[in-house]
Parts: sequence; C-alpha cells; structure tokens
Amino acid sequence: MNMTDVLARAGDKSKPLKLVDVSKRAKEKEPGAEAALLALERINIPHGKTAAVNNLSMVVCAGVIAALAGPAGAGKTSILNCISGQIKPAGGRIVFKGKMIADFSTRNKKAAGFSPGRAKRLGIAYAGRDVIANVGHDAIANIGHDAIYKDAIYKKEDTVYSYLFGACGATGGVTGPRSAGGPLSGILPLNIVNKRSRHDRAMALLDEYGFVYLKDEAMSRVPPGQLKRLEIVRALAAAPSLLLLDEPASGLSLEEAWELYDFIRLVRRRNKLTVLMATENFETALGVSDHVYVLDGGNLVAYGAPEHVMDDPLATGAYKDKG
Repeated sequence: MNMTDVLARAGDKSKPLKLVDVSKRAKEKEPGAEAALLALERINIPHGKTAAVNNLSMVVCAGVIAALAGPAGAGKTSILNCISGQIKPAGGRIVFKGKMIADFSTRNKKAAGFSPGRAKRLGIAYAGRDVIANVGHDAIANIGHDAIYKDAIYKKEDTVYSYLFGACGATGGVTGPRSAGGPLSGILPLNIVNKRSRHDRAMALLDEYGFVYLKDEAMSRVPPGQLKRLEIVRALAAAPSLLLLDEPASGLSLEEAWELYDFIRLVRRRNKLTVLMATENFETALGVSDHVYVLDGGNLVAYGAPEHVMDDPLATGAYKDKG
C-alpha cells in the first residue's frame, strides 16, 4: 500500500496534494521500509463548529522517522491523539501493520474498543509532550492528556529507577503471564517473578541508554534534556513498533534539541522503530525526518521527502503570516 493507493481507496475530497513517491527514500534509509506500517483513511476530527482534522488520509512507511509539520492549530496533536486511542474521530479508519484496528465510520466494536490501552498492546507508544510541567520541576505531567498520560505523572520524590520500573509493568511490557515461563517459574510466586522481570527490564533500559548513573536520582533533580530522553526510554518499556512524539524538544535549548534528535535516531535504529513526530518547526521537520507531512487548517497540503517538500509552495504557504 502506498499513499496514492490510500487516497484512491479513501476517495479523498480534501484540497489537491502534491503527490511525491516517498518509498524510494524510505528504502534508502532502512531496509524493508517501503512497507506501510500505518495508514489513516479519511480521518475527520471535529473541533467545535470547525474541523481539527479534515478528511485526512496518509501512510507512514515502516522504519522511518516521519514528521507531522504545520503551524499551531494545524491538527498535528489531534492526529497523534487519534492514532493513540486518546480521542475518537467522527469518521475514518486506522490500519496498522496491514490490519484495520479502528473503523470510526461505523459504530462497531473496532471503533468503540479502540483505547490508549489497546493502542499500546498493538505496539503504539506515545511519549508525549510537556514532560516538564514547570521550570521548578515540582511536578511532571503531560498537560491536558490525563487519560493516556496518567502513568507518566510521577511524584517528585520518585527516582529515575522507579519511574522506569513502573513503565515495565505497563500493558505491552515484559510482565504478566508471558513472564511466568522464565527460569524462576515454579520456584517463586508469580508476583515475585514479575517484579524480578520488571527490575531486569528497567535496569536493561538504564544501562542501554546510559542512565545507570542516574538511577537513584530524584526525578525532580534530573536536567530537562535528560528528562525528555527518559520519557522516550520509558515508552520503550512496552516494546512498541510505532513511537509517537509530540513536540519532543519543547522547552529545550537549540543544542539540547539537536542532541535529543540524535537520541531519537539512535532509539529508532536500535529498536527498528517507526517514529511519527509532530513539530511546529518546519526546519526541524526537514532536518530530522525521512518523510514530512505538512498540515494546514486540518488538511494535508503536502508530503514527501524533505528535499521535495522544502520548496513546495503549499508547504511553505502553510507557515505564511502564522508566526
């Protein structure tokens, strides 16, 4: 399935798009990346009397870093919230790994049952935005998305270790019935086996991404740039196939931001992930991603490889007179 197929299948009635073949670039970036991991078909998300997202169809290839770019209010966060099960659109479908996981055009179980928990079980992790709620670090929360982010809020006395340990018990992680068949099965109670598995997974993540030295540090004392990385590492505990990021570098300095983007590339490569990232910054989208999808007023106005999108008048026009 490619973008043209999806648009034809969806009978898209939004404004004309500049269609660009992105599969070749995807293949160059990651072997096998030409396969579609995620497809959105005619997604409609209302916002009052207007549309936050208007009849949107798009495909994200496997193994790439894709950017949702556009000014504030373009519909980027709404799309991520839809994919993660946080909100239910008024219409449209979501296809993930070749299977329809939600059909919002009919009132069936696939629509009614699509939730953040189910999205996580399917392999969709949302690391979110606004990890740092305030400069004083008195509380860390993802503002306005309590339903999906409630497990990411922590007490300021929590340590880096306990922050990751909690995620390793989340749906889609390494605990639960699957952990009962390990070497400790039959020797220790299942809850002890689960705790040991969670501990091992948390320590493995700390070690792999260089946070062992911070494991006993209070979360309230961790620098902003490290907090952003920890939120991404925490999302990896569920072993996702698709990682969603909403303005991941928000609040960081320019140097910290590019260090974070390097970290995102590292995470993608090590875990063979697909990353879908929302950003208002057009230059960031062009510099970080393999594919760029430009939104304006809830419409997808341009998409393709950065070198194609950067001079597209529909893409650049989305930012004119908008700050």
